[in-house]
Amino acid sequence: MTTMAQREVIAQAPLLVLAEKALGTFCGPVPDEAAHAAKRCLIDWLGVVIAGAREEPTRLLRAALEKAGGTDPRRSPFFNALMLGTASHALDYDDTDYINLIHVSSTLFPALFALDTQCAGGMALLKAVISGFEAEDRIGVYLGRRLTAQGWHVSGVIGHLGSALATGLMLSLPADRLRHAMAISGTAASGLIAAFGTMSKPLQLGRAAADGLMAALLAREDFTGPEELLEGDPGFGRPFVGEAIRDWSRIGTEWGRPYAILSNSFKPHASCMITHPVIDAAVALHETMRRENRSAAEIAEVSCEVTRLAPKVAGYRQPKTGLEGKFSVAYCCVSGLLTGRATPDRFVDPVVGSSETRALLSRVTVTPCENVGEQQAIVSVRFTDGQTRRHETRMAKGNPENPLSDAELEGKFLALTEPVLGSDAKRIARDIWAFQDVADAGRWFAALPVLI
Repeated sequence: MTTMAQREVIAQAPLLVLAEKALGTFCGPVPDEAAHAAKRCLIDWLGVVIAGAREEPTRLLRAALEKAGGTDPRRSPFFNALMLGTASHALDYDDTDYINLIHVSSTLFPALFALDTQCAGGMALLKAVISGFEAEDRIGVYLGRRLTAQGWHVSGVIGHLGSALATGLMLSLPADRLRHAMAISGTAASGLIAAFGTMSKPLQLGRAAADGLMAALLAREDFTGPEELLEGDPGFGRPFVGEAIRDWSRIGTEWGRPYAILSNSFKPHASCMITHPVIDAAVALHETMRRENRSAAEIAEVSCEVTRLAPKVAGYRQPKTGLEGKFSVAYCCVSGLLTGRATPDRFVDPVVGSSETRALLSRVTVTPCENVGEQQAIVSVRFTDGQTRRHETRMAKGNPENPLSDAELEGKFLALTEPVLGSDAKRIARDIWAFQDVADAGRWFAALPVLI
């Protein structure tokens, strides 16, 4: 049983608790299912980063860095993490901790692979990811939803701390230095929901990865940060959510029982997670229309009943660009109805702005409902002949309660990477499923014909 004195220590030093718990995970054995979950994160992340490296936000960032530096910025771990993190999120197709709304993999893998991890085995990297994921999730329990309510992009805020912790573990930092790494990274934490639908949203993930890496490197040199970052006043809480959070006594309880990475969510659609239930319903209705030999021209009206959070994070009513389309419940519904999919090719400017899209978009009504959960949606279609069809999504595909299988994840990876890697894509997928046996994770990644 935890004594009052022990609870007081935990409440006063949450970053140190996280550091010590993470070291325990990193230096000891982890359950096979946690290691496998980390490999699922890796295959999903590598697919989106290879495809995302060719997206406009990443290309423009690379061009800007090259012009500013006069030399190849990819030789810098900091700039590499920045570009990898931005590429990770450029398609908004990366995995999500749906409980706290954090894109954890895109804050961890970019920093870990940008770091000089020569001679670090694959299992060490997987354990760093498991630890970083656990820490971000636990901070998210206290702050995630509250950050969203205040207009903050959770991944851009909390991601810095997880990135710093994971890279610090790979640098073999002791607990006190890990604590400072997280504290240093927290001074740079930021990210706005206002950036959704713009190139600045993926940049926020790049900054989280790069700032975390920088913080770990600084901590290794005995650079210091505010040790009472989370519990202090003013610390993290007051400026971000309007009040100091004093009691962090639960931050380390039941660590790894089970590991939070086992509850990760993977995206079957290349858009904001909150749009996925609507897409699932629209895709089902597309199949119904196909069987009944109905065309989109016969649709008179579309009604979408969605969670009340949807307008806040995916409320573009008339998206003008592919990026805005990813954050438009109405457009995502239209895409599902018209084509039966919401793959990356559906989120490009010409498609979003097409006359067919605009015509159907004008017939879509989106209604936030108190009784509709975040993983739920109801889409109803009324046709010109007066008939209606309705589909209810009770649990969006990709959620842990309705998960993507390993085969489906690999299929997503191959769809994203085969146009770039060709036949190498299948070989790389095999490597990932056996990543615990990779002797040198850094060299393995550097040898990929990826990239950035």
